[in-house]
Amino acid sequence: MKNWFRRQPATETRALDAEMYPWLMMLPTASGIQVTPQVALRCSAANGCIRLISSVLGDLPVHAMQRQEDGGRERLRDHPADRLLNDFAAPWLHGRELRREVTLAALLHGRGYALAVRAGGEIRELHMLPSHAVTVDVDEWTGEPTYKVALKAGGTREVSWRDMVDVKALGGQSPTMLAREAIGLALELEKHGSKLWANGGRPSGVLKFAKQMSDAALERVRAAWQSAHGGDNSGRTAILEGGAEFDPIALTSTDSQYLENRRHQVTEIARFYGISPIMLGVLEGSTFNNSEAAGRQLLTYCVQGWLTAWANALSRVLLTEDERASGIYLTFKTEAITAADIKSLYESLRQAVGGPIMTPADARNALDLPFLQGSENLYPPQGTNAPAQASKDNGNE
Repeated sequence: MKNWFRRQPATETRALDAEMYPWLMMLPTASGIQVTPQVALRCSAANGCIRLISSVLGDLPVHAMQRQEDGGRERLRDHPADRLLNDFAAPWLHGRELRREVTLAALLHGRGYALAVRAGGEIRELHMLPSHAVTVDVDEWTGEPTYKVALKAGGTREVSWRDMVDVKALGGQSPTMLAREAIGLALELEKHGSKLWANGGRPSGVLKFAKQMSDAALERVRAAWQSAHGGDNSGRTAILEGGAEFDPIALTSTDSQYLENRRHQVTEIARFYGISPIMLGVLEGSTFNNSEAAGRQLLTYCVQGWLTAWANALSRVLLTEDERASGIYLTFKTEAITAADIKSLYESLRQAVGGPIMTPADARNALDLPFLQGSENLYPPQGTNAPAQASKDNGNE
Protein backbone atom coordinates (compact mmCIF):
# COMPACT_ATOMS: atom_id res chain seq x y z
CA MET A 1 0.00 0.00 0.00
CA LYS A 2 1.37 3.41 -0.96
CA ASN A 3 2.24 5.66 1.94
CA TRP A 4 0.43 8.90 1.16
CA PHE A 5 1.74 10.50 4.37
CA ARG A 6 5.40 10.05 3.56
CA ARG A 7 7.35 13.28 3.88
CA GLN A 8 8.15 14.64 0.45
CA PRO A 9 11.64 15.86 -0.39
CA ALA A 10 12.30 19.55 -0.16
CA THR A 11 12.12 21.57 -3.33
CA GLU A 12 14.53 24.39 -4.05
CA THR A 13 13.38 27.85 -5.00
CA ARG A 14 15.94 30.52 -5.71
CA ALA A 15 15.72 34.19 -4.97
CA LEU A 16 14.12 36.09 -7.82
CA ASP A 17 17.33 37.82 -8.89
CA ALA A 18 19.34 34.58 -8.95
CA GLU A 19 16.91 32.62 -11.11
CA MET A 20 14.72 35.04 -13.04
CA TYR A 21 16.79 38.21 -13.33
CA PRO A 22 19.20 36.90 -15.98
CA TRP A 23 16.21 35.84 -18.05
CA LEU A 24 14.36 39.12 -17.48
CA MET A 25 17.42 41.24 -18.23
CA MET A 26 18.04 39.49 -21.55
CA LEU A 27 14.56 40.42 -22.75
CA PRO A 28 14.15 44.05 -23.78
CA THR A 29 10.86 45.75 -23.03
CA ALA A 30 8.45 46.70 -25.80
CA SER A 31 10.16 50.09 -25.88
CA GLY A 32 13.48 48.37 -26.63
CA ILE A 33 15.11 49.25 -23.29
CA GLN A 34 16.49 46.47 -21.09
CA VAL A 35 15.31 47.41 -17.60
CA THR A 36 17.62 46.22 -14.83
CA PRO A 37 17.56 47.43 -11.20
CA GLN A 38 20.33 49.89 -12.01
CA VAL A 39 18.55 51.15 -15.13
CA ALA A 40 15.26 51.48 -13.22
CA LEU A 41 16.91 53.85 -10.74
CA ARG A 42 17.53 56.26 -13.65
CA CYS A 43 13.75 56.63 -14.07
CA SER A 44 12.66 59.58 -11.92
CA ALA A 45 9.27 58.06 -11.01
CA ALA A 46 10.68 54.65 -10.05
CA ASN A 47 13.58 56.30 -8.20
CA GLY A 48 11.13 58.47 -6.27
CA CYS A 49 9.00 55.49 -5.23
CA ILE A 50 12.01 53.39 -4.23
CA ARG A 51 13.68 56.24 -2.36
CA LEU A 52 10.48 57.17 -0.51
CA ILE A 53 9.65 53.66 0.71
CA SER A 54 13.20 52.70 1.67
CA SER A 55 13.85 56.02 3.42
CA VAL A 56 10.64 55.83 5.44
CA LEU A 57 11.38 52.24 6.52
CA GLY A 58 14.89 53.29 7.51
CA ASP A 59 13.91 56.44 9.38
CA LEU A 60 11.02 55.12 11.48
CA PRO A 61 12.22 54.04 14.95
CA VAL A 62 11.53 50.47 16.11
CA HIS A 63 10.73 49.83 19.76
CA ALA A 64 10.77 46.60 21.72
CA MET A 65 7.64 46.74 23.89
CA GLN A 66 6.37 44.65 26.82
CA ARG A 67 2.67 44.22 27.51
CA GLN A 68 2.00 44.64 31.23
CA GLU A 69 -0.49 42.67 33.30
CA ASP A 70 -2.42 45.88 34.02
CA GLY A 71 -2.83 46.45 30.25
CA GLY A 72 -0.08 49.04 29.92
CA ARG A 73 2.95 49.06 27.67
CA GLU A 74 6.60 49.51 28.57
CA ARG A 75 9.52 50.04 26.22
CA LEU A 76 12.43 47.64 26.73
CA ARG A 77 15.35 49.90 25.92
CA ASP A 78 17.90 47.29 27.04
CA HIS A 79 16.54 44.55 24.80
CA PRO A 80 19.07 43.50 22.09
CA ALA A 81 16.47 44.07 19.35
CA ASP A 82 15.87 47.67 20.44
CA ARG A 83 19.61 48.33 20.55
CA LEU A 84 20.46 46.72 17.19
CA LEU A 85 17.66 48.41 15.27
CA ASN A 86 18.03 51.93 16.67
CA ASP A 87 21.79 52.01 17.26
CA PHE A 88 24.56 50.27 15.33
CA ALA A 89 23.58 46.84 13.99
CA ALA A 90 27.27 46.22 13.31
CA PRO A 91 30.36 48.36 14.04
CA TRP A 92 30.26 49.66 10.45
CA LEU A 93 26.50 49.73 9.87
CA HIS A 94 23.78 51.66 11.70
CA GLY A 95 20.48 49.93 12.29
CA ARG A 96 18.56 52.56 10.33
CA GLU A 97 20.92 52.24 7.39
CA LEU A 98 20.51 48.46 7.54
CA ARG A 99 16.72 48.73 7.37
CA ARG A 100 16.91 51.19 4.50
CA GLU A 101 19.29 49.06 2.44
CA VAL A 102 17.45 45.78 3.08
CA THR A 103 14.20 47.46 2.02
CA LEU A 104 15.96 48.78 -1.08
CA ALA A 105 17.11 45.24 -1.93
CA ALA A 106 13.56 43.93 -1.51
CA LEU A 107 12.21 46.65 -3.80
CA LEU A 108 14.80 45.95 -6.49
CA HIS A 109 15.20 42.17 -6.17
CA GLY A 110 12.08 40.95 -4.39
CA ARG A 111 13.79 39.98 -1.13
CA GLY A 112 16.27 41.60 1.26
CA TYR A 113 18.39 39.69 3.76
CA ALA A 114 20.26 40.34 7.01
CA LEU A 115 22.17 37.66 8.92
CA ALA A 116 22.04 37.50 12.72
CA VAL A 117 25.49 36.95 14.22
CA ARG A 118 25.40 35.25 17.62
CA ALA A 119 27.96 35.04 20.43
CA GLY A 120 27.22 33.01 23.51
CA GLY A 121 23.72 32.35 22.24
CA GLU A 122 22.90 36.09 22.08
CA ILE A 123 22.54 38.09 18.87
CA ARG A 124 25.33 40.68 18.81
CA GLU A 125 25.23 41.99 15.23
CA LEU A 126 23.13 42.05 12.06
CA HIS A 127 24.99 41.80 8.73
CA MET A 128 23.34 42.72 5.46
CA LEU A 129 23.69 40.11 2.68
CA PRO A 130 23.46 40.75 -1.07
CA SER A 131 20.29 39.27 -2.53
CA HIS A 132 22.12 37.40 -5.27
CA ALA A 133 24.21 35.52 -2.67
CA VAL A 134 21.22 33.86 -0.98
CA THR A 135 19.08 30.97 -2.20
CA VAL A 136 16.14 29.46 -0.38
CA ASP A 137 15.13 25.82 0.07
CA VAL A 138 11.45 25.56 0.93
CA ASP A 139 9.90 22.37 2.26
CA GLU A 140 7.08 21.40 -0.07
CA TRP A 141 4.73 20.35 2.73
CA THR A 142 5.48 22.60 5.68
CA GLY A 143 6.86 25.67 3.89
CA GLU A 144 9.81 25.79 6.30
CA PRO A 145 12.69 27.66 4.63
CA THR A 146 16.40 26.92 4.77
CA TYR A 147 18.82 29.54 3.49
CA LYS A 148 22.06 28.91 1.63
CA VAL A 149 24.58 31.75 1.53
CA ALA A 150 27.28 31.76 -1.13
CA LEU A 151 30.80 32.16 0.30
CA LYS A 152 33.57 34.27 -1.20
CA ALA A 153 35.97 31.33 -1.25
CA GLY A 154 33.38 29.17 -2.99
CA GLY A 155 30.69 26.83 -1.77
CA THR A 156 27.72 27.69 0.40
CA ARG A 157 26.85 27.94 4.07
CA GLU A 158 23.48 26.73 5.33
CA VAL A 159 21.65 29.15 7.64
CA SER A 160 18.56 28.42 9.73
CA TRP A 161 15.48 30.60 9.39
CA ARG A 162 16.04 31.55 13.05
CA ASP A 163 19.14 33.51 12.01
CA MET A 164 17.99 35.08 8.74
CA VAL A 165 15.98 38.30 8.56
CA ASP A 166 14.10 37.83 5.29
CA VAL A 167 12.06 40.85 4.15
CA LYS A 168 9.94 39.92 1.15
CA ALA A 169 8.02 42.06 -1.28
CA LEU A 170 4.53 40.87 -2.21
CA GLY A 171 4.90 37.30 -3.43
CA GLY A 172 8.68 37.62 -3.20
CA GLN A 173 8.64 39.40 -6.57
CA SER A 174 10.38 42.67 -7.21
CA PRO A 175 7.88 45.49 -7.89
CA THR A 176 10.61 47.13 -9.95
CA MET A 177 10.83 44.14 -12.29
CA LEU A 178 7.05 43.86 -12.43
CA ALA A 179 6.95 47.51 -13.54
CA ARG A 180 9.70 47.07 -16.13
CA GLU A 181 7.44 47.80 -19.13
CA ALA A 182 6.10 50.99 -17.57
CA ILE A 183 9.61 52.05 -16.55
CA GLY A 184 10.96 51.27 -20.03
CA LEU A 185 8.29 53.42 -21.68
CA ALA A 186 8.97 56.28 -19.24
CA LEU A 187 12.68 56.16 -20.07
CA GLU A 188 11.91 56.05 -23.78
CA LEU A 189 9.69 59.13 -23.46
CA GLU A 190 12.48 60.91 -21.61
CA LYS A 191 14.97 59.92 -24.31
CA HIS A 192 12.56 61.15 -26.98
CA GLY A 193 12.33 64.54 -25.27
CA SER A 194 16.10 64.76 -24.96
CA LYS A 195 16.57 64.08 -28.65
CA LEU A 196 13.80 66.54 -29.55
CA TRP A 197 15.38 69.45 -27.70
CA ALA A 198 19.05 68.49 -28.03
CA ASN A 199 19.50 70.89 -30.95
CA GLY A 200 16.88 73.43 -30.01
CA GLY A 201 13.89 71.30 -30.94
CA ARG A 202 12.77 69.78 -34.21
CA PRO A 203 13.34 71.64 -37.55
CA SER A 204 10.87 74.46 -37.96
CA GLY A 205 10.26 73.53 -41.58
CA VAL A 206 11.57 72.14 -44.87
CA LEU A 207 12.83 73.96 -47.97
CA LYS A 208 11.39 72.54 -51.21
CA PHE A 209 12.75 73.15 -54.72
CA ALA A 210 10.91 72.69 -57.98
CA LYS A 211 13.83 70.92 -59.69
CA GLN A 212 16.56 68.58 -58.58
CA MET A 213 19.70 70.27 -57.31
CA SER A 214 23.27 69.04 -57.01
CA ASP A 215 24.88 68.26 -53.69
CA ALA A 216 27.07 71.32 -53.94
CA ALA A 217 24.07 73.56 -54.59
CA LEU A 218 22.14 72.05 -51.66
CA GLU A 219 25.11 72.57 -49.37
CA ARG A 220 25.42 76.19 -50.48
CA VAL A 221 21.68 76.82 -49.88
CA ARG A 222 21.84 75.15 -46.46
CA ALA A 223 24.81 77.29 -45.40
CA ALA A 224 23.12 80.47 -46.60
CA TRP A 225 19.85 79.61 -44.82
CA GLN A 226 21.60 78.81 -41.52
CA SER A 227 23.61 82.02 -41.77
CA ALA A 228 20.47 84.08 -42.30
CA HIS A 229 18.02 82.30 -40.00
CA GLY A 230 19.98 80.08 -37.61
CA GLY A 231 21.03 80.79 -34.04
CA ASP A 232 20.43 84.39 -32.95
CA ASN A 233 19.12 85.25 -36.41
CA SER A 234 15.90 83.22 -35.98
CA GLY A 235 12.75 85.21 -36.67
CA ARG A 236 14.21 87.29 -39.53
CA THR A 237 12.28 87.61 -42.77
CA ALA A 238 13.07 84.77 -45.18
CA ILE A 239 13.65 85.60 -48.88
CA LEU A 240 13.14 82.67 -51.27
CA GLU A 241 14.00 82.56 -54.96
CA GLY A 242 14.32 80.07 -57.74
CA GLY A 243 10.92 78.52 -57.08
CA ALA A 244 11.84 77.48 -53.50
CA GLU A 245 9.07 76.93 -50.95
CA PHE A 246 9.19 76.76 -47.16
CA ASP A 247 6.92 74.11 -45.63
CA PRO A 248 6.60 74.49 -41.81
CA ILE A 249 6.46 71.31 -39.71
CA ALA A 250 3.55 71.13 -37.28
CA LEU A 251 3.60 69.08 -34.09
CA THR A 252 1.62 65.84 -34.29
CA SER A 253 -1.05 64.94 -31.74
CA THR A 254 1.39 62.61 -29.98
CA ASP A 255 4.02 65.36 -29.79
CA SER A 256 1.54 67.88 -28.40
CA GLN A 257 0.53 65.38 -25.68
CA TYR A 258 4.12 64.60 -24.69
CA LEU A 259 3.74 65.99 -21.17
CA GLU A 260 0.43 64.16 -20.69
CA ASN A 261 2.12 60.91 -21.71
CA ARG A 262 4.93 61.46 -19.24
CA ARG A 263 2.49 62.26 -16.41
CA HIS A 264 0.54 59.10 -17.21
CA GLN A 265 3.70 57.01 -16.90
CA VAL A 266 4.45 58.51 -13.49
CA THR A 267 0.98 57.46 -12.32
CA GLU A 268 1.36 54.01 -13.90
CA ILE A 269 4.70 53.37 -12.15
CA ALA A 270 3.36 54.68 -8.83
CA ARG A 271 0.60 52.03 -8.96
CA PHE A 272 3.16 49.22 -8.85
CA TYR A 273 4.60 50.60 -5.61
CA GLY A 274 1.27 51.59 -4.06
CA ILE A 275 2.20 55.27 -3.82
CA SER A 276 -0.09 58.23 -4.47
CA PRO A 277 1.12 60.29 -7.48
CA ILE A 278 0.88 63.36 -5.24
CA MET A 279 3.95 62.06 -3.38
CA LEU A 280 5.85 62.13 -6.71
CA GLY A 281 4.96 65.71 -7.60
CA VAL A 282 1.89 65.05 -9.78
CA LEU A 283 -0.29 67.78 -8.30
CA GLU A 284 -3.05 68.01 -10.92
CA GLY A 285 -6.39 67.81 -9.13
CA SER A 286 -4.79 67.99 -5.68
CA THR A 287 -6.11 70.22 -2.91
CA PHE A 288 -4.83 71.11 0.53
CA ASN A 289 -7.00 68.43 2.14
CA ASN A 290 -6.06 65.52 -0.12
CA SER A 291 -2.41 66.54 -0.06
CA GLU A 292 -2.53 66.35 3.75
CA ALA A 293 -4.21 62.95 3.47
CA ALA A 294 -1.35 61.68 1.28
CA GLY A 295 0.69 60.96 4.41
CA ARG A 296 -2.08 58.77 5.80
CA GLN A 297 -2.50 57.05 2.44
CA LEU A 298 1.24 56.39 2.29
CA LEU A 299 1.09 54.70 5.69
CA THR A 300 -2.17 52.81 5.18
CA TYR A 301 -1.89 51.60 1.60
CA CYS A 302 1.86 51.34 1.05
CA VAL A 303 4.18 51.46 4.06
CA GLN A 304 1.95 49.41 6.39
CA GLY A 305 2.50 46.27 4.33
CA TRP A 306 6.26 46.75 4.51
CA LEU A 307 6.05 47.44 8.26
CA THR A 308 4.22 44.15 8.74
CA ALA A 309 6.79 42.28 6.67
CA TRP A 310 9.62 43.87 8.67
CA ALA A 311 7.98 43.25 12.06
CA ASN A 312 7.36 39.59 11.23
CA ALA A 313 10.90 39.06 9.91
CA LEU A 314 12.50 40.77 12.90
CA SER A 315 10.31 39.08 15.52
CA ARG A 316 11.11 35.68 14.03
CA VAL A 317 14.85 36.24 14.54
CA LEU A 318 15.28 38.75 17.37
CA LEU A 319 12.61 37.45 19.75
CA THR A 320 12.47 33.98 21.28
CA GLU A 321 9.26 31.99 21.52
CA ASP A 322 9.20 32.57 25.29
CA GLU A 323 9.57 36.33 24.81
CA ARG A 324 6.73 36.45 22.32
CA ALA A 325 4.56 34.38 24.64
CA SER A 326 5.34 36.76 27.52
CA GLY A 327 3.97 39.75 25.57
CA ILE A 328 7.17 41.21 24.08
CA TYR A 329 6.70 42.59 20.57
CA LEU A 330 8.39 44.93 18.09
CA THR A 331 6.55 47.95 16.75
CA PHE A 332 7.38 50.79 14.37
CA LYS A 333 6.55 54.29 15.58
CA THR A 334 4.68 55.89 12.70
CA GLU A 335 3.93 59.28 14.27
CA ALA A 336 6.45 60.91 11.92
CA ILE A 337 4.29 59.96 8.90
CA THR A 338 1.01 61.06 10.44
CA ALA A 339 2.42 64.14 12.20
CA ALA A 340 0.37 66.43 9.94
CA ASP A 341 -2.78 64.73 11.22
CA ILE A 342 -1.72 64.28 14.85
CA LYS A 343 -4.22 66.92 15.93
CA SER A 344 -7.11 64.86 14.50
CA LEU A 345 -5.79 61.73 16.23
CA TYR A 346 -5.55 63.37 19.65
CA GLU A 347 -8.93 65.07 19.21
CA SER A 348 -10.66 61.78 18.38
CA LEU A 349 -9.04 60.07 21.36
CA ARG A 350 -10.06 62.95 23.65
CA GLN A 351 -13.67 62.67 22.53
CA ALA A 352 -13.67 58.89 22.96
CA VAL A 353 -12.14 59.11 26.43
CA GLY A 354 -14.54 61.87 27.41
CA GLY A 355 -17.51 59.56 26.81
CA PRO A 356 -18.58 56.01 27.68
CA ILE A 357 -16.36 54.43 24.98
CA MET A 358 -12.70 54.40 25.99
CA THR A 359 -10.81 54.71 29.22
CA PRO A 360 -7.64 56.78 29.42
CA ALA A 361 -5.78 53.46 29.66
CA ASP A 362 -7.25 52.40 26.29
CA ALA A 363 -6.08 55.64 24.70
CA ARG A 364 -2.62 55.29 26.21
CA ASN A 365 -2.41 51.72 24.93
CA ALA A 366 -3.27 52.97 21.43
CA LEU A 367 -0.25 55.29 21.69
CA ASP A 368 1.99 52.65 23.33
CA LEU A 369 2.29 54.78 26.48
CA PRO A 370 2.92 53.37 29.98
CA PHE A 371 0.00 52.57 32.26
CA LEU A 372 -1.02 55.16 34.87
CA GLN A 373 -2.80 54.29 38.08
CA GLY A 374 -6.48 55.24 37.87
CA SER A 375 -6.52 55.48 34.08
CA GLU A 376 -8.65 52.33 33.82
CA ASN A 377 -11.80 54.23 34.86
CA LEU A 378 -14.36 55.63 32.42
CA TYR A 379 -15.16 59.35 32.52
CA PRO A 380 -18.70 59.76 31.14
CA PRO A 381 -20.04 63.21 30.25
CA GLN A 382 -21.23 65.34 33.14
CA GLY A 383 -24.79 64.55 34.22
CA THR A 384 -24.73 60.94 33.01
CA ASN A 385 -24.11 57.75 34.90
CA ALA A 386 -21.21 55.41 34.22
CA PRO A 387 -22.31 52.25 32.36
CA ALA A 388 -22.81 49.15 34.46
CA GLN A 389 -20.15 46.48 34.33
CA ALA A 390 -20.59 43.78 31.73
CA SER A 391 -20.99 41.09 34.40
CA LYS A 392 -24.03 42.86 35.83
CA ASP A 393 -25.57 43.49 32.41
CA ASN A 394 -25.24 39.82 31.51
CA GLY A 395 -26.56 38.60 34.83
CA ASN A 396 -23.32 36.84 35.67
CA GLU A 397 -22.85 38.34 39.10
